[in-house]
Amino acid sequence: MSGSIRPCHLELPATLNSGVFVIRPINNKFDPLFLYYVLSSRIFDEFLAKITAGSTITHLYQKDFMNFEFLAPDIAEQKEIALMLNAMDNELASLTEKLDKTKAVKQGMMQELLTGRTRLVDVAETKKTKAA
Repeated sequence: MSGSIRPCHLELPATLNSGVFVIRPINNKFDPLFLYYVLSSRIFDEFLAKITAGSTITHLYQKDFMNFEFLAPDIAEQKEIALMLNAMDNELASLTEKLDKTKAVKQGMMQELLTGRTRLVDVAETKKTKAA
């Protein structure tokens, strides 16, 4: 399926096109962030695979979404789960940023070393100096 799920806080009236719909927990039965993680999970992917089996163009219709069922703990545990998963997402984002920066530094080092602009100390010279 080619769609995406994104949390969005609508505080003012909004207009959506036919390819987008809003999902709001009724009567505070679900923590919104927990619901986001459920909809981003393999559980929801498997549901989508069942309802779109054999289709060449896939769509999620509201009538189909209404049949999506999943197990959920009480609201307090949902909040704890959502906060834990969110913290993990934040850590992954931080690590990804660090990895990207490290790759950029490596790329710069490769450019300097492989073009000869920067030379490493000759290993044989270093050994002679240390032996003397």
